[in-house]
Amino acid sequence: ILSFSCIILKIIQGGLLMKILITIFIFFITTLFSANIDFKEAKQHPTRDSVDKNSVASYHDGIKNGILSVVNISAKKLSKKNGKNFSNNPFLQDPFFRQFFDKQKGIRPQKKTQIALGSGVIVSEDGYIITNNHVISHATSIIVTLSGSTKEYNAKLIGTDPRGDLALIKIDGKKHPYIEFANSDDAKVGDVVFAIGNPFGVGESVTKGIVSAKNKSGLGVNEYEDFIQTDASINPGNSGGALVDSRGALVGISTAIISKGQGSVGIGFAIPSNTVKKTIKSLITTGVVKRGYLGVSVANLDSSLFAFYNSNRGALITNVDINTPADIAGIKRGDLIIEIDDKDIHTATNLKTTIGSYEPNSKIDITILRGKNKIYKSIVLADSPSDISKGTHLKQLEGISLKEINKTVIQKYSLASNARGILVVDVAYNSQAYKNGLARGDIIVQIEDIQINKIDDLNRAFKRLANRQKRIWIFRNGAFTALVVD
Repeated sequence: ILSFSCIILKIIQGGLLMKILITIFIFFITTLFSANIDFKEAKQHPTRDSVDKNSVASYHDGIKNGILSVVNISAKKLSKKNGKNFSNNPFLQDPFFRQFFDKQKGIRPQKKTQIALGSGVIVSEDGYIITNNHVISHATSIIVTLSGSTKEYNAKLIGTDPRGDLALIKIDGKKHPYIEFANSDDAKVGDVVFAIGNPFGVGESVTKGIVSAKNKSGLGVNEYEDFIQTDASINPGNSGGALVDSRGALVGISTAIISKGQGSVGIGFAIPSNTVKKTIKSLITTGVVKRGYLGVSVANLDSSLFAFYNSNRGALITNVDINTPADIAGIKRGDLIIEIDDKDIHTATNLKTTIGSYEPNSKIDITILRGKNKIYKSIVLADSPSDISKGTHLKQLEGISLKEINKTVIQKYSLASNARGILVVDVAYNSQAYKNGLARGDIIVQIEDIQINKIDDLNRAFKRLANRQKRIWIFRNGAFTALVVD
């Protein structure tokens, strides 16, 4: 167009007016054929929340009740060091069992008391407190200090969920300040949040940030992961503390950080409040968190499998265990699970977390890609075979860790192939279970005339035999014996 216009200028020998008209013509033609970009302009004069010289911008009124509900936790733990690398078998870490398996006698581990500092959140006025399992795990005593007070409370362990890294403890008293719960599903990336806790043991502290991401998993922190990510500073000691919104309502429990050292680099993770509520209810009512079980091994898709299934999401079934819900429903190796109850499944971890969010005996609808075809199945989930109870709601067994015996447990703990009952995985020092004579490695097989195969059997037996002495039959060191419990 420009070349053509220049030729016209040379040809025409007109006056000034003619040259002006030709210039306007050139501009019009150039504009008409040029690329036109339509930008979406932001509002030129946005409104601002102004603060005059007589006002101070503050979130204090919104979060002050949340601050009062967060407590400091001091957990005393006994560490054992002897400088020898023993087997990975958990029982061989115990000196009692090592005397039978260790060929080099005379090595006595030294016990050293350690203090683990963390945080917790009061969730009811009668003193129930939620925290992380790793804060109080293997504690011989748990001391709680409330916000703004020096009074110390001896906390009682109600139960824990090690696979989800949550624990429930309780202190005496009534009318304690307690937190309100937000619906964590409603939290949005960009929401302002505050982390309240006891970082580095310096005492009550509040840091501010935003929700950076949701549904984060595959970090290797917990067995079941569905984290809220935040850039609010979370440091050692914040574990078990509250992540609250600008109203002071609980959005999550601060749990982990990604850091090159000991400090925060702005990537922290919290367990969503909806998960916390479900865990609390389970621990109070049964002493254990039960999760749905499908019975499959899964893997993520790589680029070639994405192309094969013509799908950019899903969890690939690599194995189906015999007589499990998946096996009964006809799920096969090579199936790709892409939806559960209309919720998209993106990864193997996503599938595991989703299945674990359902209770046993829940009915779910699964959408599967088998080759290029979609298949729909309804499945009733079973009990997860590796559920753990850290303590139970039974006072006589306070401080105990239990596992229902199955093939996995038999293999992991080197038990006899015909072992039946409930395995005592750990007993907190000086706890009620410890005082009643139970020890790590015991297998509880019977209470009076009631056979014990599941944790539910244990709870029912104590309920049926309440207000009387009872014999707990255990298998210990290759022989059966009885303990009498009031």
